[in-house]
Amino acid sequence: PLRSGRRRNKPILIAKVTRFPAVYKKPAVCILNAERLKKEANRMSPEEKILPLGSLSEACRARRAEGKTVVLTSGCFDLLHGGHLHYICDAGELGFLVVGINSDQFVKRLKGENRPIRDQSDRAFLMAGFYPVQLVIIFDDDYELIRAVVPHIYVASATSHVRVWEDTQRIALLEELGSQVIEIESKKQDSTTDIIRRSAR
Repeated sequence: PLRSGRRRNKPILIAKVTRFPAVYKKPAVCILNAERLKKEANRMSPEEKILPLGSLSEACRARRAEGKTVVLTSGCFDLLHGGHLHYICDAGELGFLVVGINSDQFVKRLKGENRPIRDQSDRAFLMAGFYPVQLVIIFDDDYELIRAVVPHIYVASATSHVRVWEDTQRIALLEELGSQVIEIESKKQDSTTDIIRRSAR
């Protein structure tokens, strides 16, 4: 339970995009102000949060015009576990959070033919159910997504070095858009691969 009046520290944004990750270290416990998040989400249903690319771009443009900090992160989010939730809580503290869900074909290219376990619609719906998540999109092209959102902050996980920091095209695009990149320290409690392995025993 939350203690009355307890407030979490606000993260310090670190520099512009560089070749080296900026790490945001946060308190060990993720504390959410559920009422604030409900209000910011306008009590939208999960279905209402899932948008196509064109609508997403318009929504993000409107949030920027309102002075909100638009935050983008993305991933497979196949079998959700505690590590995923910690990550989303952390990212949500940085601003108006948009989450990109890798399409089924994207996941197959990245993880192999036996993945994903859950299809893209199910994964998007589950992610949209989290209070910190404001908008969700299913996507197949990282660069197209970044251009549509034009994030103030692009959030990378500690395990995404190959896909983010070593992707010179992505880094150049984020730099062009003036986006900051924040790497959130991993609190990995499990992984989809480990869950699949245990289930096969």
